[in-house]
Amino acid sequence: MYRKLTRRHAVRTIGAVSGIGLLSGCSFGTSGGPDPGDLEIENEDDRAHSVTVIVEKISDDDDDAFGPERAPTPTSTPMSERRNRFTVAAGDTARESGYLDETGSFFVRARTDRETSAQGWIGLYSASGGGVVEEYLEITVRSDGGLTVYAQQAGA
Repeated sequence: MYRKLTRRHAVRTIGAVSGIGLLSGCSFGTSGGPDPGDLEIENEDDRAHSVTVIVEKISDDDDDAFGPERAPTPTSTPMSERRNRFTVAAGDTARESGYLDETGSFFVRARTDRETSAQGWIGLYSASGGGVVEEYLEITVRSDGGLTVYAQQAGA
């Protein structure tokens, strides 16, 4: 009998293998960068910007944020919504630790004070010791005025 391989199962398998490697004396370094669930806003422009971030929780299942069947934008009413505004100095990076601290699939919309916008998905699942694992949210205000929203692998 075949079992559908989800991203969650693949990451858990990798985590188990990594744990064995750590026990045997091997280690994986981290860059000291963002942790899973963090929000990082990088401003590559030469002037300060305010960025409004809207996070909608769409599902308790982190796998709903991935795969070819996922819609580009949510097709259901959000379970919850969070809205925050951040100001980031020219050439600076702001980090909000633990910004996303619960599991599930989230749709993220970001808009700058210049009305530039971007959107994307992030899926987070439970860490064995509490909290969330795998990805953090990265928003970049580019020097050309553009804006990007990405779910990035933490520690990569």
